[in-house]
Amino acid sequence: MTSKGPFETGQEARAAAHEIIPPGQGHALSAAQCRQLIAQTCAEHGVVLGSYDHQVLVEWMSQWGTAVCEIVADAVIRAHEAGQRSTRQEDESSD
Repeated sequence: MTSKGPFETGQEARAAAHEIIPPGQGHALSAAQCRQLIAQTCAEHGVVLGSYDHQVLVEWMSQWGTAVCEIVADAVIRAHEAGQRSTRQEDESSD
């Protein structure tokens, strides 16, 4: 996954979430789909979650709706991408 943000509106965040996990009936992801989005994003980007981390970040945040879930997932992706850029810059400067 690559970052779709930063987002200026909730509509942008929801649209990005729907690209990753299509909603069921209606226009919003279910809580289960939100949990999947956050957990999958963390796992794919090397974020290891302890049980309390999982409880707050995955279980609790998934109850806040599609836009919030996408913002959380995209922030994880952006942080991962920023770390990769920083590592590349450090490697290039040490050459």
